[in-house]
Amino acid sequence: MSTTSRQLTIRLPQIELDRIEAYSKRTGRTKTDILREFIRSLPEPESESKPDKK
Repeated sequence: MSTTSRQLTIRLPQIELDRIEAYSKRTGRTKTDILREFIRSLPEPESESKPDKK
């Protein structure tokens, strides 16, 4: 995993922010930890060096 940190700013509807905040309070975890876990659960990006299918 890269040690370089980057910042990401997102806009959410209030209802989605409320859901993350409620889950954060319920689990005692930060919103950042919750979002990182979700991102890590996503599949790896496909390599751009794959040959084209014909």
